[in-house]
Amino acid sequence: MLADEVRNLAQRTQDSTRQIQTVIEKMQTSTTKAVQVMHEGQAQAQVSVDQAEAAGESLQAINYSVSKISDMNTQIATAAEQQAVVASEINQNFNQITQSATKAEQEAAKITAASNQLDTLARNLEKNVSQFRIS
Repeated sequence: MLADEVRNLAQRTQDSTRQIQTVIEKMQTSTTKAVQVMHEGQAQAQVSVDQAEAAGESLQAINYSVSKISDMNTQIATAAEQQAVVASEINQNFNQITQSATKAEQEAAKITAASNQLDTLARNLEKNVSQFRIS
């Protein structure tokens, strides 16, 4: 009886030891899997960090490009304004030249009219003078 109890106790101890060993093996497997998952998570986190850094660099490049485009737009606007001023000056000069040409044409017409009158007067004078003869 005591021997039976000792055998039963030994059997239960052996069964418990096997259960504990199974639990420990499962824990070791789970721990190994957890470590693998952590390594994968760490690798993915590093990829995310690298991608975030690349995105940051791209944003900086875009910001720089936008700044350059803005500067160019300012230069273009300034140049366009200057061209508008020059075009206005050219227009004013053209108007002055047109007015001067119109005045010159009017004066030339007056000179032509005066020349025609002088020519008529000269013919009349010549006609009148030809009537007088010195003998």
